[in-house]
Amino acid sequence: MLFAMPAAEVVDDGVDAPAGSLFSWVFELPPGPEAMSLLCSIDAASLDDFDRVRLVQAWERQHAWLSARQQEALVAAAGPKPANGDDWAVEEVAAAIKISGRAARGRVEAARVIVGSLPATREALEFGEVSLRHALAVVDEVALLDDDQAREVESRVVPGAGNRTVGGFRRKLRRAVAMVQPDIALARHRSAVAERDVRFIPLDDGMAAVQATMAAVDARALFDVIDTLARARHAAEGGRRSGVGIGARRVDALVCLAHAALADRSLPKSHGRRVEVQIVIDAASLFGLADHPAQLDGYGPIPAQVARELAAGARWRRLVTDPVTGYLLDFGRTTYRPPKRLTDYLIARDRVCAMVGCTKPAVRCDADHGVPYQRGGRTCAANLLMLCRRHHRMKTHGRWKPRLEPDGTIVWVSAAGHEYRQRPRSQLDP
Repeated sequence: MLFAMPAAEVVDDGVDAPAGSLFSWVFELPPGPEAMSLLCSIDAASLDDFDRVRLVQAWERQHAWLSARQQEALVAAAGPKPANGDDWAVEEVAAAIKISGRAARGRVEAARVIVGSLPATREALEFGEVSLRHALAVVDEVALLDDDQAREVESRVVPGAGNRTVGGFRRKLRRAVAMVQPDIALARHRSAVAERDVRFIPLDDGMAAVQATMAAVDARALFDVIDTLARARHAAEGGRRSGVGIGARRVDALVCLAHAALADRSLPKSHGRRVEVQIVIDAASLFGLADHPAQLDGYGPIPAQVARELAAGARWRRLVTDPVTGYLLDFGRTTYRPPKRLTDYLIARDRVCAMVGCTKPAVRCDADHGVPYQRGGRTCAANLLMLCRRHHRMKTHGRWKPRLEPDGTIVWVSAAGHEYRQRPRSQLDP
């Protein structure tokens, strides 16, 4: 059957009709394999303006149906509930679809709630009546309710939910939750405080954001301190005439507080090292003979000129890399303090946790043997890798095993038997 037809076509009864009228039944099909196959056959360019919009709506319903199927697949892969306290199945999902462990945990936990505790939401998603974003909003808002309460909220909000924007739907959800559990506001606040966090978020153009989520009273106090320092400096340097806005002064004040902490000799250490920010640049670019991007660990490439400006007040460590691959070959002896050479080498080599997809900085990881020491594994760079505490436990207790190959590649064999390869990182690659 061919659906790419001109704007007017002769149908079986011999009457000319607009092409759109021939497609009505296709647009109204419930989402699923049949509807998807037919929709794939439609040439959107052949439709009139009205039916092009209907085609978008039809594909949106298909997306919801696919999302419902994916929630079921996630639960099948990770299990309806964690098999143990560490929930190692999350790592399998993360490695398989190339997302972070944090992102995989969120998706798995949401899928478990949708499939196991929210039948009305799951059905509405499967029939294309709500989007995945609507379904995730339900998951978020009923997190502190028991199953019976959650289903009562569903009965109040899911019918007709697809006619509301996600923002409007959330407002209706919160009202329904408050009706079912009047003390929920206090409980949500306490739960949110327990999950307070600070995140580093890379942005474009050599910029990044530090996002701190905390109790409102603490945020107000922190902001007031930063604002007071910023306004004092702003006034001292000419106010508006300086050409620097108050927002930039607030950033400067926050950074000054961080630098003051870094200068504190009592600051806690990791692996015997004080906290440091590592920037890697090739020698030619350092001396202005080239302009190859430098690499800021935990972020990515930054302009060579920015790295050169930072270099003036930096402490240096020599890294010898393969000129072709950029892989670390040797670690120089010249450092800002007498090094623990092997650990320093591993931190510089691995940069982040050696588990596929993990970005925990190596300086906050454990140096672990690939072949266990008790089984004859050597304490050398070729048999050591940096693992964050979670992935160290996963290797020890979660039935994930690393295999270190001669070229530095780490092959992770998961509990389910899949292999995921982590190739050595060039020092100047993200």
